[in-house]
Amino acid sequence: MTQESRQIEILRPAVKELIRVEMIERLPELVRRAFQVATSGRPGPVVLDIPEDICHATYPFNSEELDVIQNYQSAPALRMRPSQNSILEAVKILEKSKSPLILAGGGIHISGATNTLENFAEKYGIPVAHTMTGKGAIACTNQLNAGLFGRYDRIANNLIENSDCLLVIGCKLGEIATKRFSLPPNNIPLIHIEVMAEEIGRTLQPVVWLAICPALEVGRRLVHPDEARLLAAGLQVPVVQSDPDAADLLRQQAHDIRLRPSVVETREMTAA
Repeated sequence: MTQESRQIEILRPAVKELIRVEMIERLPELVRRAFQVATSGRPGPVVLDIPEDICHATYPFNSEELDVIQNYQSAPALRMRPSQNSILEAVKILEKSKSPLILAGGGIHISGATNTLENFAEKYGIPVAHTMTGKGAIACTNQLNAGLFGRYDRIANNLIENSDCLLVIGCKLGEIATKRFSLPPNNIPLIHIEVMAEEIGRTLQPVVWLAICPALEVGRRLVHPDEARLLAAGLQVPVVQSDPDAADLLRQQAHDIRLRPSVVETREMTAA
């Protein structure tokens, strides 16, 4: 306890996880664990608490033991995708919508999805409202930018009430974003994209859950190459050549829905 203060008790409420090193032999394992927790799911600070006796101790570590794999050196560490059925359902709802609206939160920035979101909004002409942490999700000069929604709105809340489909991306829909839980109306279909599954349905029940999926990946799947709609229609499915994992996944999905393998074509797409 440095300076006679209980550091663990002070720090614990302010961090995602607090890891205390009790044995020097476990230091490499716990260092890797700290990076994994900090960059996975919703990124957040992690405290690695090393007591004074361990700080002064020595141990013959191999330098490679303290290496952290590349995936966990930046956030988000892992990009996972929702089920194909969920994406297909979301696409069908958006296709039927006449006045959709995107509600973007801070998850857009954490996921590095601002360019993808802007491309998607411009391609389909969908206005984008944002929270305070979501500011910059789409350029303020863009004509599709509807500004802040929730407690501090100007026009966005009216757009929400007049919308027939809400696409919520990287937003918890908390007290400020929902204007003390008075928005949005319960009769408007809501599609929620959120990396933390426990946040979905916390205040509003969505029609479609697109969980455990950073916004960037869903955006890429919806914007281009539009494989969800093509798969639903049984037409040709373009695959991003620069993403072998995506190509393999689409081939498997094509097989799962009984599409002939020859139907799946590959063509180069510009990454978002």
